[in-house]
Amino acid sequence: MKQTVRHMTPLAVLLVMAFGWIVMQFPGGSSAAVVANLKMPADGTGLIAAFEDAEGATDQRVDFQAALYVPADQPATPFLAPGPFNATWRGQLNVPMRDRYHFAFEGSGTFTLTINGEVVLSVEDAQAGERIISGPVRLDQGPNEIVAQYASPSSADAAVRLLWSSPDFPLEPVSPSVFTYDQSHGNDDALHERQQVRQGRALMAEHRCIRCHTAPNGLIGDASMPELMMDAPAIMDVGLRLHEPWMAEWIADPEAVRHDATMPKFFHGEAGEQQAKDVAAYLATLRFGAVAEASTPVPSDADTIEAGGHLYASLGCVGCHELRDQEPVADRISLAQIGQKFAGPALREFLRNPAQRYAHTRMGDFDLSRDEADAVAAFLLDQSLEPAENYEPGDATRGQALVQQNGCINCHALPVPSTMDVPAMQALMQVDWLTGCLAEDAAARGTAPEIPLNGMERDALRALKGAGLESLSQHNKMEFAQRQMHRLSCNACHELGGKRDKWSLLEWQVAHFAAPEPKGEDGTPAIDQSRPSLSRAGEKLRPQWMRALLNGELEQKPRPWLRARMPAYSAAASQGLAEGIAMLHGLSPEAQPLPEPDEELAALGERLVGQRWGFSCTDCHAVGDFPPQNVFGAVGNDFQTVAERLRRDYFHQWMFDPSRIAPRTKMPRYTDQHGYTALTDVLDGVGADQFEAIWQYLLTQPSSEPSRKR
Repeated sequence: MKQTVRHMTPLAVLLVMAFGWIVMQFPGGSSAAVVANLKMPADGTGLIAAFEDAEGATDQRVDFQAALYVPADQPATPFLAPGPFNATWRGQLNVPMRDRYHFAFEGSGTFTLTINGEVVLSVEDAQAGERIISGPVRLDQGPNEIVAQYASPSSADAAVRLLWSSPDFPLEPVSPSVFTYDQSHGNDDALHERQQVRQGRALMAEHRCIRCHTAPNGLIGDASMPELMMDAPAIMDVGLRLHEPWMAEWIADPEAVRHDATMPKFFHGEAGEQQAKDVAAYLATLRFGAVAEASTPVPSDADTIEAGGHLYASLGCVGCHELRDQEPVADRISLAQIGQKFAGPALREFLRNPAQRYAHTRMGDFDLSRDEADAVAAFLLDQSLEPAENYEPGDATRGQALVQQNGCINCHALPVPSTMDVPAMQALMQVDWLTGCLAEDAAARGTAPEIPLNGMERDALRALKGAGLESLSQHNKMEFAQRQMHRLSCNACHELGGKRDKWSLLEWQVAHFAAPEPKGEDGTPAIDQSRPSLSRAGEKLRPQWMRALLNGELEQKPRPWLRARMPAYSAAASQGLAEGIAMLHGLSPEAQPLPEPDEELAALGERLVGQRWGFSCTDCHAVGDFPPQNVFGAVGNDFQTVAERLRRDYFHQWMFDPSRIAPRTKMPRYTDQHGYTALTDVLDGVGADQFEAIWQYLLTQPSSEPSRKR
């Protein structure tokens, strides 16, 4: 990327990159999975962001950083018109120690940064790829008031990326952990209104409102909010897979079975339980197709169950699920009823291909083998409650009529027509939303289904109605990425934005199931099993590699020594999750080919990674078929995969001081505080130049793009 550097007069500051996602204020608890974790942070972490488009429409939200990438023909937020826009971030920059700092803007457009009331960086009409660096700015330890104002180019892509440096470190993205905002602004009417509308937008998609209430023409299309077209579980063969008593319990009250259920409760009163049984009886007759290897039962011997427990512990299931009798933790899904729900072979089949009948399932695909799926299924069935006994089934004929009358077919494809008659969304926009699905009580609800919503969520949907539904027609990949990172529970396995992963916090619950592992003298695992942080994912990983990872297309694991596995989420990947994560960091989502290496520098780089004349990188890092020579507690990534995976800037930041990015890393720092290394006979000992030589060497490795499964 071409960079033009312009040095500015004193003072400056900035904000920026480390994993950035926008946090939305959704007051109160949420039954909808998509918004369960999207609450404004209690500690005021982040910055208040205000936007305005060329037509004067405004929007506000809380951002963890002042960074974005918006293609010229797309809106900055789903609530604005495509085209030019202005953005302003306000908050505090909490400096860890009194020192002189330089700040930099990287991107395109016009930018002004003010710290403690003084303009410290002013940029006019920057072109794509420019980096503008300020003069030195002395800041005191603690909070410093900042305002960052940005105007996008009139007809080009908008990009904002903000960095800083000090005498102790070169230019790098500013960590979101140093940004806070005045919490009194959290009660600001405009901000609260916009956050409430955002919640309503997410809820309308998650609860599939337009499946029953037909959306106005033109609202749904290729550029619309992707979640609007989420499928629902396929049930044409449900009678082969799920036990009838469990289906009756689920239909009677989905939210009572699973706290994050989005399926409505259709049947109430004294007749409700019998109606649920009737529907379950009809569903039990649906046996179109066949469950693979349905005649082969799941093993129940002790060895298989023990092997399943090892996998349950090593795959991090504890981060998203709780077993019977385990302490409930917010947002985890109980597996106590898994044996009451699934027939054994169907459970095995689901574990091998979770998205087979539900593309947008939140369950990732761990690429389990047949034996592994058998083992996990055996373990879960052993831990589960027993299927119900003495169950009296309902009437399937009555059940079919109820299915047709109550809109089940609007979400689930069935071999019978729907006879449900409800108003279209256009008609509903002309009335208040105080009766029917959004009623507070049974009297006002009438015959409408009971949607699992609390009062604040109903208010959020009404706020969306007041704002209009136009935002549903716009797909903003940045905000899509934010929602999906929460919906798919990425924080269950990975540190994210300074929030420790649930797996690490809850590992004690499954320690007795885990397989024994070699330990070092200090009692820690002989090979480090820590998982990478996602806080800087967008600025760290090339988007095409990220997309291949999320699609489950990589032939080689980037960290093959980890027992943990990264599951695939193909539906989210196909809708722009990887691209959105990159855009959150102010970086283009477009896949860029790797450049040709500089052969002279690459030769020096090969020397620098060696054991005799270099940094001994190959002690811990493999190079293709050549394994690491002398691992000390932590294996490194294969050098044949580094260039295809990492962005060049991130590689340099990592090499300068790995512990600034990953405090627990075993990789040593090779530079002193001035950026020099001990290898003074190569490139004059300048660390940045030596690391560039290593990068050029990595570019020579044969694996130059994400490898695909054959």
